[in-house]
Amino acid sequence: MSISGLEALFSPRRVAIFDVTDEEGTRGAEIFKHLVWQGFRGAVYPINPRQESVFGIETYPDLLSIPRPVDLAVITADPPSWLAQLEECRKKGVPAVMILGPDYKERTKEAAKLSFEIKSFVERTGIRLLGPNTLGFIRPAWRLNLSLFPGRIPSGNLAFLSDSATLAAAVLDWIESKNVGLSFFVSLGEKLDVDLADLIDFLALDPNTRAIVVYLEEIKSGRKFMSAARAFARLKPLMVVKAGGWTPKGEGLLEELALEARVYKAAFKRAGIVQVKEVSELFYVAESLSKQPRPKGPRLAIVTNAGGPAKIAKDVLRELRGELASFSEETRQELFELLKRPAQNPLDLLSDASPGLYREALRLVLKDVQVDGVLVIFSPVLHASPEDVAWAVVRAQKEFPKKPVLASFMGEGRVKNAQLVLARERIPYFMTPVEAVKSFFYMYRYDH
Repeated sequence: MSISGLEALFSPRRVAIFDVTDEEGTRGAEIFKHLVWQGFRGAVYPINPRQESVFGIETYPDLLSIPRPVDLAVITADPPSWLAQLEECRKKGVPAVMILGPDYKERTKEAAKLSFEIKSFVERTGIRLLGPNTLGFIRPAWRLNLSLFPGRIPSGNLAFLSDSATLAAAVLDWIESKNVGLSFFVSLGEKLDVDLADLIDFLALDPNTRAIVVYLEEIKSGRKFMSAARAFARLKPLMVVKAGGWTPKGEGLLEELALEARVYKAAFKRAGIVQVKEVSELFYVAESLSKQPRPKGPRLAIVTNAGGPAKIAKDVLRELRGELASFSEETRQELFELLKRPAQNPLDLLSDASPGLYREALRLVLKDVQVDGVLVIFSPVLHASPEDVAWAVVRAQKEFPKKPVLASFMGEGRVKNAQLVLARERIPYFMTPVEAVKSFFYMYRYDH
């Protein structure tokens, strides 16, 4: 089916939710609260035959009692109710349905039979289905939180797709704490209908999505996935972290490949997909992509008040086959006048560097045409205020907004307020320079 019908699923104007009660912690109550209390501007219809209202809003005894058309119905009950509620959706003419958890394969003895019946139903009716066993989805720009995640995710240009509901919850918690903006979040669940390839095709047409990051556990249809990924990667960056080894499930291109990881890496490279080894790296690159422009080249400058961490960053950059920027003659001369000594990259401002010195040095480095991005390293030594140094970084970056600036403010308690400043002002910060260098490298690889 590809993207047919996905507009109703992900851009609904009228949403009906089955089995909404006042009982805190139930799936129906939680998703209803997240949708209504986070400001969804469309109509919401809670269904409960045993209560006249929930949370002060009138309920309906069943789906057919709702007087208006419904774009999306959300099923929150346990598996025994699913087929009957899907049939209600068919009678009502609902074009899209989402089935939230639980993990019915673990709880239902006849899971295979139920899966077959659901797949047959959607193929027969043309209804688009997300799930089952999905955490839901979030579209922040629409104030549309149809998920079991209670937080508020800011709007941005990065889409996050996940095969794992539990891992997705952890990622969303991290994303919220780091103020990372998303265009979409989708937990795919069991993919009985809507799959990863469908979502990639759909997001390729979304002007607010500039890149996609994917946590991938399995590939059910290799040919379909690779076709969608290749088409998307021609236009926008696509990054994947694959869990559990490279074992495809299905026909086509991937099935014909040997199972060695290097073969899959080659296939992904040909498709233009950027692979990331660790889930943690996925987090960090997601933050960097959502907050900073992508570098136009590989040349990284390092500005630091600590020589040791800068050497580590330099070594990691070399291991990744990145490039340490060479300052222009003009920049070298200006830095000499500022520091009263010869300057090279990494640029060590020494342990007593003031916020003012950080700002002036960063301005000179950022304006250098031979520099594509800057990593700022700060170690809380002597008397410099970490928060003031953070503001110095912010002000310098605002003068040169077309180049990415990443920061590693090392430590815990003393740099906490500085990290809050950086997060609020959309400067990605990292606990170690290693994470920052890897993020810059993957940001560059997106376009190259």
